[in-house]
Amino acid sequence: MKKDFDEIYEVLEKDTNLSKMNPMKNMIIIFGVVLLTTIVLFLLLKNGFEVLYISIVGLVIYICSMIFLVISKEKYLKEYKNNIISRFVSNYNGELQFNTKYDIGVQNFWDSELPVKFDKFISRDGVFGKISDEEYLNSSYVITRKKVRRMVDGKFQTENVTLFQGIFGFVQISNIIKETVFIKSDDFLKTYNKKRVELESKKFEKKFDCFSDNKIIALQLLTPDVIEVINQIQETLKVPIEFSLKGNRIYFRILIEDIYAPPRFSKAVNKKCLARIYNI
Repeated sequence: MKKDFDEIYEVLEKDTNLSKMNPMKNMIIIFGVVLLTTIVLFLLLKNGFEVLYISIVGLVIYICSMIFLVISKEKYLKEYKNNIISRFVSNYNGELQFNTKYDIGVQNFWDSELPVKFDKFISRDGVFGKISDEEYLNSSYVITRKKVRRMVDGKFQTENVTLFQGIFGFVQISNIIKETVFIKSDDFLKTYNKKRVELESKKFEKKFDCFSDNKIIALQLLTPDVIEVINQIQETLKVPIEFSLKGNRIYFRILIEDIYAPPRFSKAVNKKCLARIYNI
């Protein structure tokens, strides 16, 4: 059962172990070490110590500091997701789980018929379980495509270019949808597509385009209440979102940055960051 956001946030905020988590602590330590090292090395140099010796010692300390910073960042990210995000999801709905290693699978992505051409599909940070007795899955994903940049020494150099990054998932429903219905971001060039279904909601038409081979089924599915829910989701997230209604599943794709990344310059239990996850 879904709980109120403020109720969930208050539970996490009151946990002293979670409230102490802050990404700035290690950065402050590193900054202090580097500053102190710089001062000490400067004093040693001023007192006639060998420049080469001082340079080597300074370089070693700086390298060690950077390695410590990278390791601590990875450790903090893991603790943030396993402790805060995992607990936030389970408190939101006891039938849902969060797993950083969860892969929703590229086949599900293809089945939605939402993809563009890509070379690599990366999926992680999944939420899965049941909502109102219906199976629910979503996962952060990144899709990339190889792009030729330039020729070097007679060979073409390629790089992976990110095409989409966001959340992909689906809800499995008991009813079977006989025809596929797509709800995609508004595109003026597709206005006169023969498969486009015109709906009565002006607010919806400004943000989305609906397509289907069977306009009657599309209109039966997209009732005023359903359209209003989609409009509310769009207004809340304020990012591009697309749906495909197919078979016994409702697929969705949200174009958004890494939603599960921890805040950079504030405490881990951040109300704004958690609110975005709650709305999704």
